[in-house]
Order: sequence, then structure tokens, then C-alpha cells
Amino acid sequence: MASVYCSIATSVRPIGLTSRTARRASRARKGTKALAFTTAPVQETAYSTKRTGERTWTSDSGAEQGTTTASVPVPLENPADDPRLANPLQRFERLGTGWMGVVVDLEGVIVRENVEAHMTAWQKLSDEERRPAPLAFALHRAIGKKNEQVVSEVLCWTRDPTEVRRLARRKHELYLELLGEGYRHEELDGARHLLNLLKKHGVPVAIGSSLPKDHIDVILKELDLSSFFDAVVSGEDVSRGRPDPECYWYASQLIERPTARCIVIGNDNSCTEAAHDAGMKCVTVASRRPLYELSAADLVVRRLDELSLINLKALFSQEEGTEPQLQLEEEADIQTSFFYD
Repeated sequence: MASVYCSIATSVRPIGLTSRTARRASRARKGTKALAFTTAPVQETAYSTKRTGERTWTSDSGAEQGTTTASVPVPLENPADDPRLANPLQRFERLGTGWMGVVVDLEGVIVRENVEAHMTAWQKLSDEERRPAPLAFALHRAIGKKNEQVVSEVLCWTRDPTEVRRLARRKHELYLELLGEGYRHEELDGARHLLNLLKKHGVPVAIGSSLPKDHIDVILKELDLSSFFDAVVSGEDVSRGRPDPECYWYASQLIERPTARCIVIGNDNSCTEAAHDAGMKCVTVASRRPLYELSAADLVVRRLDELSLINLKALFSQEEGTEPQLQLEEEADIQTSFFYD
């Protein structure tokens, strides 16, 4: 005669018992998880539980077992958190969106960029050094890059490090000559308004530019903007310019902010590419260009005075990875197994 083995959970009425007997048995075993009615020991086998509602099969006996799973929130480590802080208010501030940093480009964001002067300087340098004349698309690719990077990678004039540095210095000299002795840099509309706003709310600001350090110092001193910036990263501090994110990574270290809580303010798509590669948000100042050309950025504005602290905080409202992850936990509420010889 075939022997039948039944494993029944607490929520299932035992086979062969009356309703009254079932209620008595239920009260007697209250507080226990399950009661098994078997005529022979059941062989235990290991199995893995998948998502809710799925079934798993044991490899030894081939028995089908129904399982249910529940989602349990698991806390995720936040890069802005510092458990060493004893003050809970300070720790809450770091976890909030108010704890952030800003990295701005200088030309095209704070001061007006003189693209024509840069292109003319490269053309004069090619005539002076009897190098192949740079094409128009190559000069557009050179925007935002270090002079050394343009000489060796964009124009492909030479790979010798000494010659590359000499040509880069000479190009910058020609650029300053084109600007003239009494040239004054023009501050863009809304730049000082945004810098005052960030300084008022204690947001650290760094400059990330491919210009030489001495030229950046001249611009900041001329416009009296040095007090608004906590750090300056020039082309001499990094090996590569945009769209390489090295400049933005270094700037986030100087202002002591994680990249996930930094915002880059640039003026072209190379800034957006570098910011996203660095794990940062990006705001692009379009000025007179069409907005659709800069749609890759997280936010596009015409002028800096269109920005507010609420706009900047809203960029972190849908952060990836800040919500608690769900871990599946097995719950064996109802399990039935039938074995037939």
C-alpha cells in the first residue's frame, strides 16, 4: 500500500480531524510555526527561494514547494554621510540636499569667452611655425581643451613633450597679444548674483578651467571675484582637459564634497560629458545658442540669474541609488508536500 506523507502549515486544517478537534489542536499549538503529520521522516533538502510567487523544486525528491517572499528595506550607504559626527543635526544636514558643491567653468560662464581670439591665435601660430593650417572643425574641437592637448591630439603637430609645451606657451602669448594691452574681461549677466547666492547659503564653489593659472588669477583680480571661490583648478593642475572628468574630480576633492553631490556649471556639451562621466549633475548656460543643442545637460538656462538654490537642489530630487534597496526574505506561511511511493 502506498504510503502518503503530508507536511501541512498551521493555517491548513489537519486531514481527518473535525472542526472542533481542529480548533483545539490550533489552540494547543498556538505560538508554533508549523506542525507536520507524517508517518515517516521527511528527507530535508536545500533549495533557494526566488521572487514572490515563484516555485522551486528540490533536486533529491523532485517535490514541488510553494514559497512566498516579503520585501525588507535595507539601508544604503550614502556618500555624503559621516557616522563620526556626534551632532545629529550636522549629520542630517550632510544627508540632505543642502550639502552640495558647485564647480564652474570660467570662460563662457563667469566671463565672456573670446572664441575668435583663440582661433586666430592658433592660425597665427601655424603660420609662425610653418605648420599645417588648422581646419575649422579642428578649432571647434579645441574649445575647452588644454593647449598641450590641442597641439598633440587635435592638430597632431608633434608628440615631443618639450616641443608641445613650447607651442602651448607661444599660443597663449599670441592670445594675450590679440586681446591687447588694455583689454578688460566682460563679466556675464547674472554671474555675480549666483555667486552671492551660493556664498550666502554656504555652498563651496570651485573653478575648473583649462586656462593657465596666472591668466585665471588676472581675471579674478580684475573683476574682484576671488573671494567667491574656495578652490581653483587650472590647466596646469591636470593632464587632460574636457571632456575628460579629471578637472572636476580634482575640484570636488579640493572643496571636500562627494561627486554625487556636485553640480557643474558649463557652457557646452563637453562640460556635460565630463560632468556625467565624473558622476555629477550639469547645468549649461546656453547664452545665444539654441537650447536643443544642449539638451544632454540636466538643466539649461539662458542666464545665470535664472538659477536659484531651489533649482539646484531639485537636481538631486531623483538621485539614483539613494532609496533603500529591497531584499527578499523568505516566509514559509503555507507549505504542502505530497510524496507518493
